[in-house]
Amino acid sequence: MPKIKRVKPPLHNLILDTNALWHNDKSNVVSPDFQKFWDSFAEEFDLKLRLPEVVRGELLYQQTSSALTSLERANNQFESMSIISGVSYKHRLTSQRLTRDIENRFDKWMSQIGADLIPTPKESINWGSIINDAIWRNPPFIAEKDREKGFRDSLILETVLSQCKSMSTQDIVFVSGDRLLRDTATLRLEKYTNASVYESIEEFSAYLRLTKEKLTAEFVRLIQKRASLKFFDARKRSGLVISKKLSTHIRNEHTSHFRTPSELSDLAEIWATGKSNEWTSISDEGIWIGGARFDHLEGEDKFHWVSPITYVELFSRPSRAVGLLPSPPRLEEKLRILEFNVHWKTNVKADGRFYKLDVVSIDLDKHSFEIPTSQQLENFGIRRSNEKE
Repeated sequence: MPKIKRVKPPLHNLILDTNALWHNDKSNVVSPDFQKFWDSFAEEFDLKLRLPEVVRGELLYQQTSSALTSLERANNQFESMSIISGVSYKHRLTSQRLTRDIENRFDKWMSQIGADLIPTPKESINWGSIINDAIWRNPPFIAEKDREKGFRDSLILETVLSQCKSMSTQDIVFVSGDRLLRDTATLRLEKYTNASVYESIEEFSAYLRLTKEKLTAEFVRLIQKRASLKFFDARKRSGLVISKKLSTHIRNEHTSHFRTPSELSDLAEIWATGKSNEWTSISDEGIWIGGARFDHLEGEDKFHWVSPITYVELFSRPSRAVGLLPSPPRLEEKLRILEFNVHWKTNVKADGRFYKLDVVSIDLDKHSFEIPTSQQLENFGIRRSNEKE
């Protein structure tokens, strides 16, 4: 069998605008939605967070401003209590210590997820161009009266551009919820084939899921035949069907479905003849084992499959007489089809090797007992007992 190699999603260097991490509740270091995304995707998709210096600074400013407002309120409360009691009350917390502790908390979070801080590329920035854009309100500077915005966005964009240049062989992903900055970044990064821009973490995560599905689908295509042989190899008489004695297990679990079919006979016929028209098997039972169908992926390497096992058998009985005149005996035929779905799983190595095969469940998918078509008899290779050599 040809060599098989499972390709993993490539490393993505993730660069974020401030709004991708911001959250109204400052008790959170970053947005809980981003943290949830990171916990779910970072390891599986080999993500590396590279945070611009300006973004870190903005977040620290927002969190520190909120904390300092609380500290000011606390100081006012202490002053109020001192006035009421006539005793001077003080606490030991200073604004310098509060600022330092908030910064330490944020840097600890960055360290825990393995994020890198990207310094602003001051030496390589074309400051003349930045100044001109600021004066003429060129994007990402905003052109609204009484509102100035754009300098920090320009520094973030210059940081992203510098990363695209210095890391030209790696994928760079920039996420920004700011439409003006995002549109400007899309235009400026157009010439870099390694760069892509997304509106939100949700949009980027959807891309990652699609990438995984495509890579998984390609890998499944490569191992599909191997999966079928692992379930049942007719030439070697091996596989899960043999090792787990699935046919015996199915018969034991579904005994009633394998009994000789019976239908309620006409009471007048039983009274007249003393017997009922029972069905009799007139062919060998055929067992058909279908190919493995991929169902879903659990974790990184546990593949779930569904393989059908179908039992077919032809039955007949004398047809009931119609009218008073005797007629030549005629046989009525029906084909019983029992199709079971075997749900099974196996771990698969990156080179396509299977291990830890096990059955998850078996269920009856189809059960029919009907007059067969000639095509059905041909497809299932059914031969009547009197037709056998």
